Amino acid sequence: MTINSVRFFNPIKLGAPILATVITMAVANDLAAQAFDRNKLIEGAKSEGALVLYTGLSPVSATKVLQAFNKKYPFIDVSNYYAAAAGRLQARMQAEKSAGKSVADVLHNGNIVQFHTLESEFAQFNTPEQNAFGDNVKKAGIWTAYQVTPLVIAYNSNNLSKDRFPASWNDLANPEWRGKLGLQGSNSGFMFIAWQALRDVLGKDYWAKVATNKPVFFSSSQPLMEGLLRGELLLNGNAGSYYVWQYGVRDGAPIKGHVPKEGVPVALSPMAVLKDAPHPNGARLFVDWALSAEGQNAMVSILGSYSGRKDVPAPKEAQPLDTIKLLVPNVSDLIQNRNEFKAEWSKYQKRN
Repeated sequence: MTINSVRFFNPIKLGAPILATVITMAVANDLAAQAFDRNKLIEGAKSEGALVLYTGLSPVSATKVLQAFNKKYPFIDVSNYYAAAAGRLQARMQAEKSAGKSVADVLHNGNIVQFHTLESEFAQFNTPEQNAFGDNVKKAGIWTAYQVTPLVIAYNSNNLSKDRFPASWNDLANPEWRGKLGLQGSNSGFMFIAWQALRDVLGKDYWAKVATNKPVFFSSSQPLMEGLLRGELLLNGNAGSYYVWQYGVRDGAPIKGHVPKEGVPVALSPMAVLKDAPHPNGARLFVDWALSAEGQNAMVSILGSYSGRKDVPAPKEAQPLDTIKLLVPNVSDLIQNRNEFKAEWSKYQKRN
């Protein structure tokens, strides 16, 4: 599987000095990867005996992923983790840092901007498993996308017939969905990605039009999906594809995902080792496993998300990623507009 349409970095022309620097960095990364010693990490992790993951996954999903890792490395206690939206993860980390504490070993969530702004907090770590990922889904030695997630419109097929669901993202502004459209709050990295990507395609006034339908805001994806199941909502306007898969394919619920004609936003969910990790060996061992073919196949089978590895297939019954039109916002735009997003979203949430 290739992900040629995922481009988070603007191409630049390389002059001789820049090219020499790039080559030097590449050689350094290759040497670091060659120096990788998994056995040494295992011995260090045995002494540490624990791992603490801060993740944007739901508690149920986080537990299943950690259990899969623990099956391979049973000497590591994985019972302590924190699962929350990206903004809450960062707020907790900042509070702990202010208190002079370091709790988290590994950070993972769907907010690519957060990984750029927190880059100084991440440890340099090269595992050979990163080589299986394209340059468009990693920053070598710093972070790598654990998941690649299209953000679709989800609906309950028991409550909404196929001929009624929106053909275009513009249709979310149709009064038919007033009070029956669910969206995530401003702490959600996925919502931020969708906000920017759809503005790029449909114009800066797009979300103001949608807001006239008084969408219902949720702090995370799971209660939003539950609202669909109960019939309180007709549409989830920003559903991670893996949530649709978990409910609709894995659990057999009447939840379906829809790709509007313009395509869908796509989010990367990076993973990185934190510089002040209390369990640095366990942290590196976990990331090494999570990025391996074994770990990525486990991720796909447990979560139903897509992998950035070319040797890992799409989730069962899922549409191949290279057949989906992906709308990818530029990271520079995301960084520049993050405060605008929070201000606009706070305005809409207060209205409701």
